[in-house]
Amino acid sequence: MDASQEQALPGGQEREGTFTPAELDRARAFVAHHRAVLRSASPTSPASRQALERLLEWVWRRPFASAMEPRFASPWGRLLVESIEGADYSLPRLFASRERQIPSTLLLRVPPSGSEAALELTVKEMAERGRALARALLALLGDEPRAPIALLSENRFDGALLDLGCLANGLFVVPLPANAAPSQLLYMLGHCRARLLAVDEGRLLDSITPHLGALPHLKALILIPSHPGQEATPVRGHLTFAELLAQGERLPDSARADRANAVQLGELATLLYTSGTTGEPKAIPFTQRNLIAKRLCRALALPDLGEGDRFLSILPFFHTFGRWFELLGSLYWGATCVLARSPALPNLLHDFERERPTLFIGVPKKWVELHRRAQRDAAGSSDLGGSLRALTGGALRFGLSAAGYLEPALFTEIQGAGIALSSGYGLTEATGGVTMTPPGDYREGSIGVALPGIELTISDENELLLKGPYVMPGYHAPPDGVSGLDGEGRFATGDLVEELGGGHLRLIGRKKEIYKSRRGQTIAPHRVEALIRATGLFAQAFLAGDGREENVLLVWPDLEHHPELRTLDGAALAERTREAIAEANRALAPYERIAAFALLTRPLDEAHGELTAKGSLRREAIEANWREVLERATRDSRV
Repeated sequence: MDASQEQALPGGQEREGTFTPAELDRARAFVAHHRAVLRSASPTSPASRQALERLLEWVWRRPFASAMEPRFASPWGRLLVESIEGADYSLPRLFASRERQIPSTLLLRVPPSGSEAALELTVKEMAERGRALARALLALLGDEPRAPIALLSENRFDGALLDLGCLANGLFVVPLPANAAPSQLLYMLGHCRARLLAVDEGRLLDSITPHLGALPHLKALILIPSHPGQEATPVRGHLTFAELLAQGERLPDSARADRANAVQLGELATLLYTSGTTGEPKAIPFTQRNLIAKRLCRALALPDLGEGDRFLSILPFFHTFGRWFELLGSLYWGATCVLARSPALPNLLHDFERERPTLFIGVPKKWVELHRRAQRDAAGSSDLGGSLRALTGGALRFGLSAAGYLEPALFTEIQGAGIALSSGYGLTEATGGVTMTPPGDYREGSIGVALPGIELTISDENELLLKGPYVMPGYHAPPDGVSGLDGEGRFATGDLVEELGGGHLRLIGRKKEIYKSRRGQTIAPHRVEALIRATGLFAQAFLAGDGREENVLLVWPDLEHHPELRTLDGAALAERTREAIAEANRALAPYERIAAFALLTRPLDEAHGELTAKGSLRREAIEANWREVLERATRDSRV
């Protein structure tokens, strides 16, 4: 394939419908040509490297992704991973590539709100502002250019820009969960040894300010404005964005370029923190290889996504789906990430109508809300599909139900409205999703099939094991000293699965004591239960919340050490319990807090299948045995 043929290759302009046979033939020829070069040339030869670079420059566009059939469980995932390795293709190189290819593409958009106009940022503008921010941050870091920069922010325009600027220029950035309790934030800031902290002005700044004295390693605090495109209110001792950028004036841009150009695939790009079973958050590291491999492999599974697409984003950028699929994915695909004003349904519906997104990722609760509203609107016409299309703006083509279980009937009806809704299974340790129901191949009860580039195995005990280029290299400085990987580099998920045929898998249980609420929030029940037992009043505590709207607690009083509790009537004992829960809730993040409770009528025991021989809780058995008590408590026994 010569240069004139290459210039004639189909691009990625916004368009509806499918590609012509001639366009797909040219794309297939391009991919086949470069694959042949890879096979015939030495992996380290200039010809091979050039072929790899050209392949990676083009495969993200729709016609090339569409030409790579079959996509799931195919050699294409391996080819792309090999290409990344051979070309040493890091995030800074991806960002630079998109700046050359699609400089005017709209990357970020904040819709208008009240008197505030919409704010938009193209790929070129993001790159330019990202370089200025990186230069300023490097000036502050001085002789520690790889020191961690912590980011504590809701989904804000300037916070997203700072994150992207760090990733584009090889700075080590660590987003912290904005819904974490102050004690957890202090642990994370101390654990990662952050030298700089960028934080939202307002609630988050107020929550961390009283504890800054416990963080002597922090060199500076940067204020993220609450109003996008404006300056934060100055605070003595802290830097506004304008003051931060002024710091960069004393550093030549060559120093920033040197840092970006020095980035290697095995280098850590960032950390994300997630709940651990023992109470302390776990730091999950991502290398350049993890992030680039995941973007190419995920895109291979979704070839219809590309330029002209628009995400309406409500998922937090401090979690994998919001940060990698939507924020970084928009840059990869040449799409636009629209920051929704709020996940509350009235605001969300307004944003759907005005922004007309083509993609939406939501937790099951959000899809349930949309479905219920569509049912209400369709009550007269019986056109549920039409109501769903109208509610979501009329342009929605693809959806993903993430971080929880959605009823199969809802899946079928949403897909019947012309929205290619998928589900799957993932975890932070694997950079998000590892399985997905392919569009057009949904099966009831399935979590989908393995995404390209991931190796899934099932142990003799039915535990799902993961291995591949987007699985983390091991926990970062784990407090328990456990890396998370076995001797063969596999990650044991703690989740039990069975095969359904055709590559589809079904979850059948959990080994690990972590669950997700219906809102998609990860909760470690052991941590909450330990806090309750630490009050000294209770011998047993069990937190139910898997798939629920709220956390419900079952407790058995410690009558051996507190015999006085035997003298209390039911109302008095319930009040003592309520007071103890209220005290424990103050040490928990909002999503972890106990909303309702019930006093057990007997202790949990092995005879009823609720405890193991070692006394560990059998969570599914307890949920089943006490289901009616849990439901009654949810209605009647609020904290």
